[in-house]
Amino acid sequence: MSNQSKLLLFASIIGTLLAIYSIMDSNKNFSSLPSDVVATVNDKIIPSERYQTVIQLIENDKRDGLTEIDRKMALERIIEEELLVQYAYQNGFLEADDLLRKSIVRSVVDSIVEQSISVLPEKEILRDFYQDNLPVFTLDEQYRIVILSSQDRSDITAAKQIWQQSYDIQKLENEIESIRQLEIPSGFISKLRLGTLIGPLLREVVLSIRIGETSKPIETIYGYSIVTLIDKKNKIVPEYSEIQEVVLQEFRRRQREDILDELLIDLKRQSDININNSLSD
Repeated sequence: MSNQSKLLLFASIIGTLLAIYSIMDSNKNFSSLPSDVVATVNDKIIPSERYQTVIQLIENDKRDGLTEIDRKMALERIIEEELLVQYAYQNGFLEADDLLRKSIVRSVVDSIVEQSISVLPEKEILRDFYQDNLPVFTLDEQYRIVILSSQDRSDITAAKQIWQQSYDIQKLENEIESIRQLEIPSGFISKLRLGTLIGPLLREVVLSIRIGETSKPIETIYGYSIVTLIDKKNKIVPEYSEIQEVVLQEFRRRQREDILDELLIDLKRQSDININNSLSD
């Protein structure tokens, strides 16, 4: 990748947040710029911190030291980016392009949240969070099942006897043509997913039988069905030491939601929002 391409890439990494913020931040015609301002574009401040960030990114990617040409090119790319952002803002691109608006929102959210949760919480805080939210980290019961169905009640009754002798699906289907096995995962299925996969009626049947047991024929949307519970895993509460990373991720997810909620509440409080109630009736 050429130096020019790298500079374009690194300048864009600074993000939409700083670009949009700079649009709103005015400079009152500096005759000489202060040390924390590297340039102004149409009276919009480009902070020195932004320039130094770009320079640092370029420097980290170069084996040799930065040249004066590199520094000038970095500043030129930042100014060009600012001009393009101002052009987009002035010509209504932000209002007209939904994808662009969503991209800006994501950038703002990610930037604010990442800055707020960059500090690793103390171990005691994470342990307390784990204890207070044990149901979240508990592994639910899991079941391995086979469900056989037929439109003919007498066929499913006969199939149950053959099935319990060998548990051979191929043999069963060869002997009774109307028998079909319900297509569900062959591995363990969590208790939570059972209802979604097989419906509430069959779910209750699964929960009512023991390992190795086959239910009596019941009428279902598939015709008539029998359920065999092949195996079951009981509920497991993992130790904190086993899932520290999972706990941390969940802690940060909750923290992210709290931060965003507080931010939006604060923004709404500071903003003048008018709603046409006649449209919401």
